[in-house]
Amino acid sequence: MPQTRICRIGHLVEDIDATMTAFKKVLDFDYRISDVGDFPLKVSIGEHGFEPIQLLRDFRFEGIEGPFLEVALELADVEATKQKLESAGYKVLAPNYLPNTDTWEYLFGPEFHGIPIMIANIGDQEAALGNFISLEKAPCPRLGCVVLAVDNVDTVAKDMKFFFDTDFVATDAGGLGSSALVGIHRVKLVQKNGAPVEGEFKASLASFEVMCDDVEAVRKKFAAEGVEPIHSRTFSSGRKGYYFGSRFQDLPLGIYDARDDAEMIGKH
Repeated sequence: MPQTRICRIGHLVEDIDATMTAFKKVLDFDYRISDVGDFPLKVSIGEHGFEPIQLLRDFRFEGIEGPFLEVALELADVEATKQKLESAGYKVLAPNYLPNTDTWEYLFGPEFHGIPIMIANIGDQEAALGNFISLEKAPCPRLGCVVLAVDNVDTVAKDMKFFFDTDFVATDAGGLGSSALVGIHRVKLVQKNGAPVEGEFKASLASFEVMCDDVEAVRKKFAAEGVEPIHSRTFSSGRKGYYFGSRFQDLPLGIYDARDDAEMIGKH
């Protein structure tokens, strides 16, 4: 069975054009406008895995507040997973039809351990956007890991294995919690413990970790915009990973070197 993986993350923003401009300046992110049918939303997405979403008019996703909206997972069988979630009492918050593949993707709300999750079949999102490189094959900088702060990492990892077939291994929490689990799907769970940086978190979101070809060069680009790290970690290579908290675009954000990716996602 194909391994479940992150395909993108969605985050609510006040001004999508300003957000795209800011990310372009420091991380050179390019975006495409995405068709969301009749939903009163403005959505853009990039091969880097970031998907800013601006709500239009008075539209709101019930029970989900900004800036964080969804962790989007691609998995082997979206309909079977949807049925399993619904059988457990979880409800689809928003279905989205993908005409290019004649399939659906489904957003479930934060009832799942405080984590809004979108599910789709592997490859459907890339097909929906045309000539679109998957996150795993996209060049750096790109999303390397989504760090989620939860009350009990073992409980959440067990449920994610049951519903989404995601395996986890123990890893360094990187100063964001007391313990952590991670996997090649690029989801990292950290145990809440009142860490000094916890005030930077947005709901369950502790950090979007961006993988860079040259982490020090990217750190300097952030510094040029007046954004300095508030925390750092040292990988076994001796290279640093930097955490900016939510100083950039009100999103908890970190950066690390692509050469340390195996350590970041638990491939030892």
